[in-house]
Amino acid sequence: MAASIGELLPRGMNLKLEAQHLLEQLESGANTSVNLQQTLSMKVNELTRIVGQLEQLVQLESGAKRDTWRRRVEALAADNASLRASLDKHLGLIYRHKREEEDRQRLFERRSQDGTAVSAYLREHNSLKEQNNLIDGIFETGRSVLTSLSSQGATLKGAQRRVLDIANVLGLSNSLMRVIERRHSVDKWLVLGGMIVTMLVFWLTYQFVKG
Repeated sequence: MAASIGELLPRGMNLKLEAQHLLEQLESGANTSVNLQQTLSMKVNELTRIVGQLEQLVQLESGAKRDTWRRRVEALAADNASLRASLDKHLGLIYRHKREEEDRQRLFERRSQDGTAVSAYLREHNSLKEQNNLIDGIFETGRSVLTSLSSQGATLKGAQRRVLDIANVLGLSNSLMRVIERRHSVDKWLVLGGMIVTMLVFWLTYQFVKG
């Protein structure tokens, strides 16, 4: 059996009071929980449904009684419309604040990631710079060693020429001259071998540092 105006109107008034109480908590910030928002939305929707039924039942009434019911239903409908407008407004504010907070959090995370990437780049840059300085030092040392070896080779050649000159002056035997020449050849190959070994060591060191 369908409910009458006399039954629905008190139910609608109670729903209005309950919804107003919940809305006051939401507006004051005393309670902005999702559970309260859902409960308030359910009560406003239920009140909207009851108001719709009351508006239909008023049309079935007649005479002065109809005017009385109509005024009371119109007042309840106005209160319901105000409740829904306030609810939509505050839910919109809550949603916007939530979105703004999420945007700020994403921006903070993005800045943190950018800062981490910059720090990693600087560390890599400094590491490469140190490696380059180390390699430059190795090559500088290599050049110094090679220069020293070349100088030693030139010194040995000069010494050989002086020995030969002295030998010619003193009239030393051919066998002694050959001994001196063999000694010079051995010294020359020792210098050359030292240069090759030094270059090989520097090349291996460079490959190790580079890797």
